Amino acid sequence: MIRWTIAIALGLLVAWIAYARAATPGQRGRVVLLAMLRAVAVLLVAALFLGAPASPPRAAAPLLAIDASASWRRAGGDDSTTVRELRGQWQAIAREQRIADAVVLVGDSLRDVSVVDITQLVPADAASRVRSAVDRAAALGRPMLLLTDGEVDDAESLADAPLGSQVRVLARTPRRDAALADLTVPASASAGDTLQVAALLASGAAGSTEGSMRITLDGVEAGRAAVPALAAFATTRITLPLPLPRGARTRSAR
Repeated sequence: MIRWTIAIALGLLVAWIAYARAATPGQRGRVVLLAMLRAVAVLLVAALFLGAPASPPRAAAPLLAIDASASWRRAGGDDSTTVRELRGQWQAIAREQRIADAVVLVGDSLRDVSVVDITQLVPADAASRVRSAVDRAAALGRPMLLLTDGEVDDAESLADAPLGSQVRVLARTPRRDAALADLTVPASASAGDTLQVAALLASGAAGSTEGSMRITLDGVEAGRAAVPALAAFATTRITLPLPLPRGARTRSAR
């Protein structure tokens, strides 16, 4: 904008110097027209010389990075509805940002996918690393827009993201569920012994309903225990006796 201001000022100044004293009562209209033409001509030459932009500058489109880690599905399990909802949110943001080129996925590694491929994306990576996406955005000279569930392994890397970068943590609908947080069993036992298996169960943000825990040996159920309903982020420890059948062979428990 300042370059156009200088060009306009030069045009007016040159026109004033050239025609300020040339105007007479009978020629005033003609002189004003010549002064305007001179001002425009000088303005255009000065604008070209100064490199004035032809249009207002536009911000570079962001590099859209999508966290493809499996932690997205923790709240909703592997439910296909949960995955479809995520795809819908990602596509809506891509349209909002007018992303026309490739989108990058971050997780175990950095991969390029098209905007159309988002409709087939299933977040399944075991990690969530963003350093490579930060480096890609810096190399391109573009800000980065990261869509994540908030569980990033190297969050400190985001401090090096280009100016104007954003991180959007998309809300997930919490569902009632519990998971095995820890399992304690004796290091060894003999055939015919009864093991005391201790399991630590933890609930999510919405708590959990009543259920049961089942242990199998070689695909055959060997024990079952009731699990009470849990409040949000609560834990409970279940101890279950597990008798080992007789016989000299190795067995695996699940």
